[in-house]
Amino acid sequence: MLTGRSIAVCLAVALCGTAATAATHDFNGTPVDIEYWCGYGSSTSGTNEAVCVVDYADGNSFAFGYKWPGDETRTGYDMLAAADLGGALEVDLSWWDDMGAFIDAIEYDGNTTTNWWAYWTSADGQSWDPPTVGMSGRTLSDGDWDGWSAAADFGSEPPAVPAPEPASMGLFLLAGVGLLRRRHRR
Repeated sequence: MLTGRSIAVCLAVALCGTAATAATHDFNGTPVDIEYWCGYGSSTSGTNEAVCVVDYADGNSFAFGYKWPGDETRTGYDMLAAADLGGALEVDLSWWDDMGAFIDAIEYDGNTTTNWWAYWTSADGQSWDPPTVGMSGRTLSDGDWDGWSAAADFGSEPPAVPAPEPASMGLFLLAGVGLLRRRHRR
């Protein structure tokens, strides 16, 4: 027979087993699973924060946090380069004369595509627009979102922001109910 204690142990094991590498972060009111934080150079500290979303258009979307000092100017290119150097994200770029950098491929966590990558910007992670400049000409502000979505045949949809997994949220809810029930019995 399962006791309250064994149920709590089972829930704790289940919660630990479903933990992903990404950590949920409330970024200006939008919950997003951040794979890892990176920064300029080797630093991941700073007063300014931005998020870069990479969407493979097959249900796999990943977000990377970027921090930099408030008194310094950074671009979308700086953020993507820092994510490339900061972890397992690999970005292959081509430079075209005066046009700047173009993405040839982005690889992360077993996902890769060499399709056309569309660049998007957002102030809230919900409404996305194609920018009027490329990533090397886009000046980041605190709270900005940059997104990349894989697109076949030069068409694309805005990137999907990776949100907390519903199953994990359900397990957290069950654990909370179990703790309240246990407290109520005492």
